[in-house]
Amino acid sequence: QHLFTQINCLKKHDGLSLTGKGRRSFSGSRMGSLVLVQTAAMFHHDHLRRRRLHQSHGDEQNAEVVELAEARNHDGEEVEREFKRAVELDPKYSYDHVAYAGSYLTAMGRADEVVRETERAVELEPVALINNSLLTTAYVLSRQNDRALQQALKAYDLDPNFPLAQLWLGMAYIVNGKYEDASSLGIDSLQKSPAKPQLLFIVGQAYANAGRRQDALRFIELLKEAEKTQYVRTYYIASIYAALRDKDNAFAELEQSFKDKD
Repeated sequence: QHLFTQINCLKKHDGLSLTGKGRRSFSGSRMGSLVLVQTAAMFHHDHLRRRRLHQSHGDEQNAEVVELAEARNHDGEEVEREFKRAVELDPKYSYDHVAYAGSYLTAMGRADEVVRETERAVELEPVALINNSLLTTAYVLSRQNDRALQQALKAYDLDPNFPLAQLWLGMAYIVNGKYEDASSLGIDSLQKSPAKPQLLFIVGQAYANAGRRQDALRFIELLKEAEKTQYVRTYYIASIYAALRDKDNAFAELEQSFKDKD
């Protein structure tokens, strides 16, 4: 679904027609390369999942684990090569930098490079909502908490109703220990958008970190209730349980998240 969404956006951006008379070559275009990269990244992540699965089966699976590890390394090099190619084809197109950072560098744990690429995206499009919001993500992941909060406030000022800006301002408050600010942000925003999952998550996560166990559990129940009518990331519930130091429920939800390919 994500790839189909990207393709529709790319059609508008590049003026490509994927069907019908006079069709241009999508795979040969700059953005076609990026979609192929994202597809490759998905297969790369599948290699990682299968490798972990086989590792859990013991020594008898060692040969297959080695084979999968070698495939992972090969695929990883190919994925990065294609991402770099997409950037080289048009260095001033900001989304290429965001995609390289979010889809590959983050998965590889290369936090400094994630920051560099996302900062470059913001330089290229200073008022792009997604770029500014994801730069907050990059700072949080690289443990630059002060910068994360500064950037989150900037992104939020651009559009207080943008979901990613709300989510990552809440997370920036939390990693800086500003739990009351995070919960207030979520509760105030929920007045406009009741039962919005990322807002329920922010409030529940803030309460859990602040030691307000019963309030946090109440927001877990609200997330589970919201699941009946809309998509809710299982990770949200797992994260709140983890903040409550409830290991059993946290791992149970993470296992479900894994099964859901969340």
